[in-house]
Amino acid sequence: MGYKTVKYGKKAERRNYSKMLYDIDLPNLIEIQTESFDKFVNEDIAKLLHDFSPIEAPNGEVRLYFGDPYLEKPKFSLQESKYRDISYTRQLYSKVRLEHVLNGNIYEDTILMTEIPYMTPTGTFIINGAERVIVSQIVRSSGIYYTGDLDKKTNKIKYSAQIIPTRGAWIEYEMGSKNLIYGKLDRSKKIYLTTLIRALGFNKNKEITDLFDKSLLSDTLMKDDTQTSDEAVVELYSKLRQGEIVSPNAAREYIRLRLFDPNRYDLAEVGRYKYNQKLDLFNRARGYLTTTEIKLLDGEIIPAKTEITADIIKKLQNSRELFRKEVISKENSLQNEPEDEIYVIKNPEDGRELLAKNHILDVRTGEVIVKKNTVITPEVLKELRRKKFSLDENVINYFLKGDVFLKEQYREGVIVEMIDVVKKDSDTGKESIVRIIGNDQREDRLYVTVSDILASISYYLNLYIGIGSTDDIDHLGNRRLRTIGELLKNQFRIGLARTEKNIKDKMSTVSFTDVRPANLINMSPLTGVIKSFFGSSQLSQFMDQINPLAELTQKRRISALGTGGLSRDRAGIEVRDVHNSHYGRICPIETPEGQSIGLISSLASYSRVDKYGFIQTPYLVVDRSGIKNGNINPIVTSEYKYLTADEEALEVIASAATPVNEDGSFISNRIIGRLNGETGVFDKSEVSYMDVSPKQIVSVATSTIPFLEHDDASRALMGANMQRQAVPLLMPHSPIVGTGIEYRAAKDSGANVVSYDTGFVTYVDANQIEITKLPTQKIMIGNEVVYEPGQEFTFEAALKLAGHTPDATATYKLIKFNRSNQDTCIIQKPIVVLGEWIDAGDVIADGPSTDKGE
Repeated sequence: MGYKTVKYGKKAERRNYSKMLYDIDLPNLIEIQTESFDKFVNEDIAKLLHDFSPIEAPNGEVRLYFGDPYLEKPKFSLQESKYRDISYTRQLYSKVRLEHVLNGNIYEDTILMTEIPYMTPTGTFIINGAERVIVSQIVRSSGIYYTGDLDKKTNKIKYSAQIIPTRGAWIEYEMGSKNLIYGKLDRSKKIYLTTLIRALGFNKNKEITDLFDKSLLSDTLMKDDTQTSDEAVVELYSKLRQGEIVSPNAAREYIRLRLFDPNRYDLAEVGRYKYNQKLDLFNRARGYLTTTEIKLLDGEIIPAKTEITADIIKKLQNSRELFRKEVISKENSLQNEPEDEIYVIKNPEDGRELLAKNHILDVRTGEVIVKKNTVITPEVLKELRRKKFSLDENVINYFLKGDVFLKEQYREGVIVEMIDVVKKDSDTGKESIVRIIGNDQREDRLYVTVSDILASISYYLNLYIGIGSTDDIDHLGNRRLRTIGELLKNQFRIGLARTEKNIKDKMSTVSFTDVRPANLINMSPLTGVIKSFFGSSQLSQFMDQINPLAELTQKRRISALGTGGLSRDRAGIEVRDVHNSHYGRICPIETPEGQSIGLISSLASYSRVDKYGFIQTPYLVVDRSGIKNGNINPIVTSEYKYLTADEEALEVIASAATPVNEDGSFISNRIIGRLNGETGVFDKSEVSYMDVSPKQIVSVATSTIPFLEHDDASRALMGANMQRQAVPLLMPHSPIVGTGIEYRAAKDSGANVVSYDTGFVTYVDANQIEITKLPTQKIMIGNEVVYEPGQEFTFEAALKLAGHTPDATATYKLIKFNRSNQDTCIIQKPIVVLGEWIDAGDVIADGPSTDKGE
């Protein structure tokens, strides 16, 4: 049996019997912690402060702006924080600016916002002297979900839909008895779907029937008593606030704040991505035929009755303008302020300038304060602010609350994308024309838009015709991870919201003649929220420090429990079960036994998390370019690509054990692979990806078990869990039969000492290692040239340099006989010798339970 000798690090050597063509390196195993925290510190804090600026006094006289935040260096080192039983934190400061609107005075200050527990290089936090880990939480993603249930009376499937934001009001559709379709806003009482559509800005039945399928809505339209948009808005308001009677404009304003105000309704980037992905016109039209000839913007013509394939979709996406249509005018759209509440018009000659639509009057005397057609400038707004107590309430709301210049910019008609497709009945072969309506695909709106609501209704109605598909809530395309950065960001937002309320209360009680920013700001709510999160959240755990594997597993753990997640008592079997989309993303084996089974799991060894929080796994790309040229042999390349569960759904993926030749071509013509989670046998020309490794489906702890495939699943589960309970020995030995992951697991866990520098070991004992770094420039001691670029750096030169300047050497202190969280002994031993050459990233000292870095 052939093998090749492989070195793991500098010291460990093993025989490798693997038959894999490419040996793809594992990603950094704790990047899920470190990258997420870095993003929070470097980007999210500044964004949050920007979102909360400015904080305005209730009377509009002063505004408080937050500037760019920065972090001070920690007061105490990691070791000192542990020794003193304090938290390892860094102080967060921010510049603040207080503006007096009336007299133009500006005061600036730098204030201490809070102390943020800072992540150590190994992905942990030190809170009150003890190491803690924040576990990632798996939650349902915001998005649009459709489900179908069989109605036993009629023996037909009835569909329901839910539009779920990250924060804000839900919108739901469902079919009741007698083919009547209902809508619900924010879990209120249901109303007819046509009333909801009308409330968006439609005034006539014909406008609705021209847009949507008449046959499905005819019964509901017959029952619907509302005739105009105004009546529909009042009806919708009466379901949200029962027993209250208001004018159409007041009802509109209330609903607009519930749905289209970014402060109350938040999709986050992930929600907008999921909405656009689900409602995209062309993805939904895939597989159907065009009704008419389409002339694209580049002049190419797509004939009628052409099947819409992936290649055609790419062409159509470059000509989106052809399919866009305004369905509700700017004046009628629910999303915009009503016409009689608009006080400016755009200058027809200069599209950027805003002009006063009518005279603005003093309500007490009737005197004209601002004449009609006056250009609105900051000076005009200042004048209005000065005469605030003489103005009409609506004028104050329009000009003095929020940015006037943005208000008119955001007022626009409702655009949707539309296409009619031909659908063939699979039983009778009869063709019918179906209209598909998509949203406008803008990515900058982090709240729901009228365009989204119309497209989601179209998707819902299309389900009854057989176009579209229902969603599986347990699929990993619909579940995402909240990593440490996002969890902290949410806590930070809660703390800032409380602080904002405090500041506004203070503003209403102080006199503004001599107020300074520091007098208004009290940051204790923010500090309190962060402290309680690290101290008492279900996701903040005391670090499992028995051995390096236990540490690493905890940093890669995923929990469905915690705030905004599930509870052990209410979680059913479906949520806990292994799903086919877990392949390569979540380990099917490593989960606790007992009541948390399936709710707490572990990331698979190669998986990583994308910017939206969806778990990705890598696949080798299969080059199929030769197929078009008559050569039917696809080639497996060494290039790999990370895919989410949604992205891999339409691809055929070969298993890692598929036999291939030296050049990467498949040996057999029929390949075992997966398509949309189902395993089957495919022709080799259909395969587009291949698994990178057989161990990609299991977690790090599970993949340390040799010959795992011979184990019964429940015994493997116990083995994976119980390895984490092994106590470190005084003289550890690495396994005789390993799986090749031991070195990376030990290195990434943070138990070993890893060198950050390249150079020679010039001093080593049981307590510390000194490495003299490779110089980057010419160095002279006295008249002697010790080193110059291009010359070989020798050990003798390193010894001369070692004592010359303090910066020439890097010192690594080793931990000796420290107590771990679990009362085991942490001890580090050097594995390098004097004069040894070290590269950055090499392991230079063993930790507990490691031998030669493994």
